[in-house]
Amino acid sequence: MIQKGGQPSTSYWMGAANAKGGKWRWVNDSSKVQYSNWASGQPSGGKYHCAQFWCKSNYKWDDTTCNRLGKGYICERTQGSN
Repeated sequence: MIQKGGQPSTSYWMGAANAKGGKWRWVNDSSKVQYSNWASGQPSGGKYHCAQFWCKSNYKWDDTTCNRLGKGYICERTQGSN
């Protein structure tokens, strides 16, 4: 189980964002998001510019505000790195 601060988190930031309502991009290299798994009715747009894995939708994608505290996060690492 992925945990943050010893408590299970209900959502996990995945590193995708759409600056000012533009196309969804990965924040690490600004490449376009080629795959998506949005929950029904998502992305909802408006003030929501960051994507998360959301437990209430069986971890499908949801757009959310970027400044919410308490999210877990998932990082990518290269194979063989510590």
